[in-house]
Amino acid sequence: MTSKVHLSELTFSVLENFATINSSIVFKKGNIIKTISNAENILAEYECEEYFPQDFAIYDLSQFLSGLRILDDPTLEFGNEDYVVLRGNNIAIKYYYSDPEITLKVAPDKSVRFPGSNIGFDLDKSLLNKGLNISGKFGFRDLSFCSDGTAAFINFSDKEMDTSNSCRFDLPNATTTGEYDLNMKVDNLRVYNKASYKVSVSEQLLSEWVVSDWEGSQDVNLKYYVALEPQ
Repeated sequence: MTSKVHLSELTFSVLENFATINSSIVFKKGNIIKTISNAENILAEYECEEYFPQDFAIYDLSQFLSGLRILDDPTLEFGNEDYVVLRGNNIAIKYYYSDPEITLKVAPDKSVRFPGSNIGFDLDKSLLNKGLNISGKFGFRDLSFCSDGTAAFINFSDKEMDTSNSCRFDLPNATTTGEYDLNMKVDNLRVYNKASYKVSVSEQLLSEWVVSDWEGSQDVNLKYYVALEPQ
């Protein structure tokens, strides 16, 4: 029996972002899509509107999505345990699955239990992109979540240089439970940069990024977990 799945533009965009976290992916039966970086320091979880009828693995996610982009109004046709058919505008592409046991890093089935927030703040997409752009311009490789117990801020720098330039972003609406200086690599910040986030940072060296606004929509169930650097 053949099952057809039509990917929304939202799901396309999420998957294109997931390809920057890991070039491969394992889809599980249902409507939850997860990915994890090869270093296991970035995990993302998305509850989509589509329902996938079976588990399947894609070795080159960017190639897979590029193939779908070529087709007009494409659908995924499931009915064979070895491959999926990408179909659109009288074109059919037979795309074989990968073996997840051999080639792929698989995200865990269990959801992450976030240990609790020590610094929490809302991050608008404009501020997120300014931070990423400034980091690129000045070669900042480190992002620090800092608090003096009452006020909190983000600091960009290069911790390997004693005379590194730095850039501070104040967070006037942040909440904090004490004094902290918690660090993360800028390169690990692979969140979708056209969304705004509710960010929680834990002294247990984990940060949680929950989408609060996705291009005007507040109904996108997408979150990222990014590990912090050892103290």
